[in-house]
Amino acid sequence: MRYQAILFDLDGTLLPMHEPTFVKYFYGALVAYLTPSGRYSPKEVGEILQGSLQYVVGNDGHCSNRQAFIDFYDQYERRTGVRVDIEDIEAFYESAFDKQVRHSCGYDPAAAMIVDFIKQENIPMVVATNPFFPCAATHARLRWAGLDPTDFTEITTYENYHYCKPNMRYYQEVFAHTGFDPEQCLMVGNNVDEDMIAKQLGCDVFLIDRNLINPENLDIAQYPHGSFNDLLVYLQKDK
Repeated sequence: MRYQAILFDLDGTLLPMHEPTFVKYFYGALVAYLTPSGRYSPKEVGEILQGSLQYVVGNDGHCSNRQAFIDFYDQYERRTGVRVDIEDIEAFYESAFDKQVRHSCGYDPAAAMIVDFIKQENIPMVVATNPFFPCAATHARLRWAGLDPTDFTEITTYENYHYCKPNMRYYQEVFAHTGFDPEQCLMVGNNVDEDMIAKQLGCDVFLIDRNLINPENLDIAQYPHGSFNDLLVYLQKDK
């Protein structure tokens, strides 16, 4: 196989996901975890969740995404008087998240099959997922997909990344961390805006059209696309 490494998006790609359903489960589980302390109301949890994600998407690289969450929580406290401790959020990810949110997502044996195929070919793999989540939550979502986190050379999480998709600097950071040459790599994802943008760095791309996200309604004929079985055929052509 001619690729130096293959990058995979996680949510909606390796892990089948209907985003509104995931968000509903995620929000419900977070409310159930945080509100019994009396420090947070359901409304405040919603504001914190939505506002922090928007804030972190705009991270300009001056700090890790984890620190960007902390910065938002500090701003929220100054504005509302409600103190948000990242330790509370991370405790949720390390406990209730796995049990209460996993049922919002599906499982695709074809995704596990393609990962195993690439593993047998001794090609390094990267989980190039938007680094909104800590390591614990990202590893949990990989296990939901039937995958072993140790099979991946790099997994992008909020502890070690400073940008988010679709910022091109996110992909530049991936290649800086791994040392892979983007012109010798393949990016696989289901989001036209966030995943296919890697092509601008010289990456080959493959668009998984299950759970397709295409907000600008772009013509996907410009990208190799299809199912994981189609991706397998695409990869086997290079052998």
